[in-house]
Amino acid sequence: MYESYLTAFYVLAMAAGALTFTLLARRPRGVPHYEYMIAIMIPVWSGAAYLAMVFDQGKSEAFGQVAYWARYVDWVVTTPLLLLALAFTALHETADKKPFIPLLVGLVAADVFMILTGLVADLSPYPLRYLWYVLGCAALVIVFSIIWGPLRRVADASSPGLSRVYRRVVTTLTPALLDPRPVGRGRDLADGGDDALRRLADTQQGGVEPDGPAEPAVAASGRAGHGAHGVRAGL
Repeated sequence: MYESYLTAFYVLAMAAGALTFTLLARRPRGVPHYEYMIAIMIPVWSGAAYLAMVFDQGKSEAFGQVAYWARYVDWVVTTPLLLLALAFTALHETADKKPFIPLLVGLVAADVFMILTGLVADLSPYPLRYLWYVLGCAALVIVFSIIWGPLRRVADASSPGLSRVYRRVVTTLTPALLDPRPVGRGRDLADGGDDALRRLADTQQGGVEPDGPAEPAVAASGRAGHGAHGVRAGL
């Protein structure tokens, strides 16, 4: 019963998040509109997947254990969108993004592979499931190598302000990727990333310095993310 209440609370939180991003999209202030569409889609999809769990759906029994595949339906869509939002942050000041399409495809493919191997592992008996976990960990290494490798270098080469924004977001997101459940905190990080980019756009137009008032917005998003992790870890 307690878990059902937590799941219902999470669904309501995702609905509030989607509404918040919808309102923010009306005043983008330099942030591309497609980034807001990604930010809206993440809580909408995640909330729908967990709504199925509220009604005791989205699970199957395999080898004496219950596998909640509705969670994987959530993660296989929302984590690629989250990583794309992170990538678009790194490429914010890059005029020609076409050369980076293969890199983004590889990033999404590795993430989807990681999520699906987790699902197969949950549906597999011991010790076979360890094989799928190892394959998923290998895919996670690829994800980390991309977001900390070429994408970080692109952000660093763009401007000091964008470099700081990207490093703050990717540093907070990295621990979340180590366990699929707390990936939910990334929805809050996406909000923080958008806020930071909006302030960066203000700076480029002669507004606020990114390391001034912009810092609390990113810090607050990280604290809110830990709250999302707490809800999700109990599900």
